[in-house]
Parts: sequence; structure tokens; C-alpha cells
Amino acid sequence: MRVAKEPRKPKKNPSRLKKIEKKIFSVWMEFSHRHHSSIFLPLALFFLLYVDGFVMVIPSLLCLIAAVTISPERWVSLGLIAATASATNNATTYLIGRFLPPKMIDHLISSWGLENLWLKAQTALSHYGPFATFIATIFSLPSQFVTAIIGLADAERMRGNPGVSSSFLLAIFFAFIGSSIKCLIVAGLTRYGWVSLEKKLERDL
Repeated sequence: MRVAKEPRKPKKNPSRLKKIEKKIFSVWMEFSHRHHSSIFLPLALFFLLYVDGFVMVIPSLLCLIAAVTISPERWVSLGLIAATASATNNATTYLIGRFLPPKMIDHLISSWGLENLWLKAQTALSHYGPFATFIATIFSLPSQFVTAIIGLADAERMRGNPGVSSSFLLAIFFAFIGSSIKCLIVAGLTRYGWVSLEKKLERDL
């Protein structure tokens, strides 16, 4: 699959994106307070972080931190739910790569100005194989592109075969492990850091 040699810069309005992020975060805070003890909080967190893998304008880690701050006793489950959402998104982009025509994917990448990220994902996959998804998730890089490229390769190599390759299974496994490590560290620091802060405030007051 080929992409343009001279990628165009994506047309983005930083101030507009910041406003969208702030609005999403504000709505999320209100929702989290209303549902701090219900099952709707983890379900909504999963949906929000799953969607974030496509739109990339949602402050996902901030949403996780806010959820843990409001419902600290569920920090482990919320961290694992965030990791599951990320891995599920990776599985979805694999299916996009597997079943969408390559020309359509080329067009989407070019029209959204994502050529640089796509080329970086190709380079990472050629150097590290499926383990590239682990590296990408740890450093908050778009691991979805790596699984999409694996999907494209499987579509070419496994014509007529409805199964998936071992590369895909390994990529999803590494993506989940990487996301779990990052999200549990963030959730754990939020959980116990918040408790320490509360105790300090109680002493000061």
C-alpha cells in the first residue's frame, strides 16, 4: 500500500479542539458525579475511550483520572476497562484494514492528513513486529494504525480465509498489556495520590 511521499498537514484549529475537549471533559465530570456508584460509569468510560481511538479529541486519560477520583474504590476495574476499550479499538481498526478496500484507506489517510502517523506505524511494525502495539500504547502513540496495517497485510495474504493471523492476535495481546500497565499506573497514582491529598486537606482544615 502506498501513501503520498510529501504528506499534507492536517487542517486543524487548535483552539476549537481545546474547546471541544473542555466541553467533553465538563460533561464527563457531571456524568461521573451522577453515576459514581452505578454500573453506568464503567460502561460509559469504556464507550468514551473506545470512541476516542477514532476521533482522538477526547482527553481519555483525564476522563480516567476523573472517574477514579470520583469512584476511587473501583480504580482497578476502571483501569482495566480503559485498557479493554483501547484493545477493542485496535481490534476494530484491524477489521477496517482487513475488509475496507486499500484505495479507500489511502483516501481517508490523505484527506485527514495522517500520512506521517501512517508511515511511522509502518516503520514501527517493520522494526518491532506486533510488539509495536505495546510500545505505541505505552507512549500514547496511535497503535490503531499498526493493527490496521496488519489487517491490510492479512487481507492480501489470506484471501478467502475468514480467520485471523498470529500477528493480529499478538498485536492485540501486546496492546492490551501495554494499555493495562499504563492505565493501572495512572489509576493507581490517582487513587492513592487522591487519598493522600484528602488526608492532608483534612489535617490542614
